[in-house]
Amino acid sequence: MFSTFIWDIFPECCAEGVRPTAFAVISEYIISIVLIISLIVILRKKKYFSDRIFYFFVVSICFTIVSELLISFCIDMGDVFSVFAHYFKLVSFYFLYKAFIEFDLKAPHRNLQKSEKLYRILFDTIPTGVIIHFNEKIQIANNAFIHLAGEASKERVLKTPIWDYFDVEKRESFRKVIEQVKTQNTDIVFEEKLMRNDGNFLDVVVNITPYTYESDPAVLITIKDITSTKQVEFFKCQIEETTAYQKLQRDFFSNLSHELKTPVNLIFSTVQLLETHFKDALLENEKMKRYMRILRQNCYRMLRLINNLIDVTKMDSGYFKLNLKNYNIVNVIEDIVLSTAEYMDSKGISLLFDTDVEEKIMSVDVNMIERIILNLLSNAIKFTDRGGEITVKIEDGEDYITIIVKDTGIGIPKEYQKIIFDRFGQVDKMKSRNRQGSGLGLSLVQSLVEMHGGSITVRSEYKKGSEFIIKLPVKVLPEEEYPVILKDEEVDKYVEMMHIEFSDIYC
Repeated sequence: MFSTFIWDIFPECCAEGVRPTAFAVISEYIISIVLIISLIVILRKKKYFSDRIFYFFVVSICFTIVSELLISFCIDMGDVFSVFAHYFKLVSFYFLYKAFIEFDLKAPHRNLQKSEKLYRILFDTIPTGVIIHFNEKIQIANNAFIHLAGEASKERVLKTPIWDYFDVEKRESFRKVIEQVKTQNTDIVFEEKLMRNDGNFLDVVVNITPYTYESDPAVLITIKDITSTKQVEFFKCQIEETTAYQKLQRDFFSNLSHELKTPVNLIFSTVQLLETHFKDALLENEKMKRYMRILRQNCYRMLRLINNLIDVTKMDSGYFKLNLKNYNIVNVIEDIVLSTAEYMDSKGISLLFDTDVEEKIMSVDVNMIERIILNLLSNAIKFTDRGGEITVKIEDGEDYITIIVKDTGIGIPKEYQKIIFDRFGQVDKMKSRNRQGSGLGLSLVQSLVEMHGGSITVRSEYKKGSEFIIKLPVKVLPEEEYPVILKDEEVDKYVEMMHIEFSDIYC
């Protein structure tokens, strides 16, 4: 303003009938470049504007740029370039005006409406029941409370006292609690049972808070359904009681097993003592010998059952531990199998042992391997008639060995193959007393195999025999440099264990 009207030094831009001067044209180009830069900045900052305001800004700047460029082409103030330039300028100012009106005047009102809408959506969608209680009536309630109360609509809830939804005996105390909150300006939280419209009750937590409604004291009440939490606590108590009962049951069986084992051991010791005396006296009483065999065999049966019960109880209680040492598993299994050869021969059953490896050092509990093999052989003998064949084979693998116990017995029907490893699962319960057992053997075998990190499966065809396949991982204990060598007395012990494991096979 000073350079034009006071100092008179501002460069001349245009005159009537003369094209714009070079200064004017260069100025229009500079102004256009500045506007283009502004447009680029706004495009990059688009996320800071609403869609409408962004649109107004961009259109306004574009019209202004076109207007500036048209002015640079005009010859005098009345030609077509000049007229369109001013029209475009007017349009650009209109959109600029719309942008500021939207941003400064209408936006806050819209934001307020939007906030109120979001508040109502939030109020009606939160899962906790919320009500405003004023003048002894419900003034405002959300959908969650309507659902908790079992009402069909809000109209049935509004203008109703909140204590109408609780037990009749609790209503007066509920009224006093609300008055206490209003007078003492404090929060009160408690558990109560909410009475639904259908007559059922829900366990709820009630939180009463001071509130101002239309400038008067009121209360804000939140009601949360905790019925599922109560049910979880109830079931948790039941589970704890069941677990305690199961522990008591395991302890009972454990004590019972030990109590049974003591007299059985005494009976068995007496049998052995009597046999020694009969032998020394050179008595030839066959009937007495027969009775002694029956007595001894049933002692073995009792010991087998008790041992299985004790081991199952230990496994259920988590007290069963393996005594792992490095052994040549091939020698261990071969000694166990050969210890039964004489017994097999007496039954008229051929026994075959085969292996494709002579030495395989791995960590096992040799006593449990003995239980596994003897149990499978016992089952094979039970279901194999005289003239049949039982084969025990060892196959070597890189990371595991496979032990196969195969017989030519009656086989297992397909419908029973899924239950033979279940505890007390038996295929032939009443058909032949000669083949009956406790139903614990194969379950125990599976548990012992899995404790070694292995697996056991069965392949069988009815009337064609069965094949039990055990896979054990090859693991070696690093602290043991050499494998343990079985002593002669340990090998002889297999014969004694054979009598116990084979005791279910009646003579």
